[in-house]
Amino acid sequence: MIRPASNKTWIQEWTAVSLSLGFTLLLAEQFRWAWILGGLASLIYLKLVWQKGLWAETALHLFYLIMAIRGYANWTSDMEGQMALGSLTMNEHLFRLAIGVVFTLILGFLLSKTSAHLPYLDALTTVFGIIATLMMVEYVRANWLYWIGIDLASALLYARRQMWPTVLLYLVYTVMALYAYLNWGG
Repeated sequence: MIRPASNKTWIQEWTAVSLSLGFTLLLAEQFRWAWILGGLASLIYLKLVWQKGLWAETALHLFYLIMAIRGYANWTSDMEGQMALGSLTMNEHLFRLAIGVVFTLILGFLLSKTSAHLPYLDALTTVFGIIATLMMVEYVRANWLYWIGIDLASALLYARRQMWPTVLLYLVYTVMALYAYLNWGG
């Protein structure tokens, strides 16, 4: 296993991984406090992905931080575990996928003109991460299906940047997303 440049970075990454796992587990169980863990993880990842030259991922973690605040505000404590699930029609899914592809291509092209590493993969995880997060904040169950694909793509992205604890995180996220999808259904 290849270690990051410093022990401090290594500890920060593992802290972010732990907070992220806690966030996803609590969110799968529909607890409002999950959003606090997600916000803290995003703060740490902001620094780490910036240092790795993943510009779109940096913007994505800033967005995640903002959405953690919004999610916490949206999910009032009296709603925990009993929120009415939102759903989307097939046309709404197709629209989100089409918008996602278009914005991935635009952002990937723009990132390819910078020093960004893996610009199109970085763009894909960012664009679809935004789409899935908005669905998550609004309590749309299908967000977890989107996350399965995003998590697998993210594992590849972080493997290419040799962020091994984060690769492990996204592989675990894939399993957790499946669990959350089933858990949110009943």
